[in-house]
Amino acid sequence: MKRISQPSVLKFFEKKKKSENVAKGTLCKVCVLFGRNHGGRGGQEQRSLVVIPFINWKKTKQVFDSHSKADYHMLSVEKAQGFMTVMAGKTTDILTSISSENRKQAEENRKKMISIVETVILCGRQQIALRGKNETGKVGLTEPPYNDGNFRALLRFRARSGDLFLKEHILSQTSDSRSMFTSPTIQNEIINLCGNFIQENFVNRIKNAGFLQLLLMKRKIYQGTSN
Repeated sequence: MKRISQPSVLKFFEKKKKSENVAKGTLCKVCVLFGRNHGGRGGQEQRSLVVIPFINWKKTKQVFDSHSKADYHMLSVEKAQGFMTVMAGKTTDILTSISSENRKQAEENRKKMISIVETVILCGRQQIALRGKNETGKVGLTEPPYNDGNFRALLRFRARSGDLFLKEHILSQTSDSRSMFTSPTIQNEIINLCGNFIQENFVNRIKNAGFLQLLLMKRKIYQGTSN
């Protein structure tokens, strides 16, 4: 029986060479590489052209035509084309896209956190109290009817004065936001981290100096009656 050789039918098929004790046949390369073991109605197990080499050459055209129109085959072709596009550098794979998006999001969050941390440091340097009477709810860009503290007021001022990352961060806040980094708990964490950094920096400066001079002041208190 003469095998058909039309490119339109055979372009997705190739011979499967095995050892001498195994019958030679043809497999669909895209279904083998990118397909599943189950497909079609009811998720039937795919065997001929996918798992088992096709050797019934009398039904070649009929089987090949039917296979090329199957949903699972067309899905495998789509996956193969996507793979070749990625390998050719014409598009980015999903993992790289997700990784790039994560890096972008991390960089944006870092810029927002810089504004918040710098505001806490400013309050510390100038000995400005952070807290107010009410620190719940959204920070917002408009002044609230109550005193919500210097920290939140400075954040609003900074956002209105051109800090676009902080402004976007504040505007994205909702009533149930849990990652705004403006709560009293976060403020305390930032203060503790700044304190640890200052202490570590001070200790390193002492170690690098090679010497240390301590000035001790002793205060005497005299008790007695004046004449």
